[in-house]
Amino acid sequence: MNSRKSGYSGLQISLHWMIAALVLYQLLFGENMTIYVDAAADRRQLSSYGQTMGSAHYWVGLAILLLVFVRLAVRLFIGAPKPQSTMPKWMAFASRTTHALFYGLLVAAPVSGLRPFMFGAGWAMSILGQSRYSSF
Repeated sequence: MNSRKSGYSGLQISLHWMIAALVLYQLLFGENMTIYVDAAADRRQLSSYGQTMGSAHYWVGLAILLLVFVRLAVRLFIGAPKPQSTMPKWMAFASRTTHALFYGLLVAAPVSGLRPFMFGAGWAMSILGQSRYSSF
């Protein structure tokens, strides 16, 4: 690991902004997943738009999770820039801690969304075309 860099690599910057854009998408359109789940629980027919957006939410979440793991691997192999020498120790500590917590959140959020798929919830299976409900 090379931690004596003066800045992030182009790959690291690209991964950062791809993940940021996908997280923004999830924040803006995440409500569609709630509509999807509610419709499945009520066994209501969902519009094709609702089905598409529910499916997109699932796949974008998987993409975020994959890109975060790639980003972590790149960080392990390429490293990260050292904090500025003029930065107070408490600020460097806060920076490292916040960074670690943010990585944790970027992994925990998609994993928590994948739980229904791992445990076979009916509405979750309908996203993959394996419906347990006749209305889907």
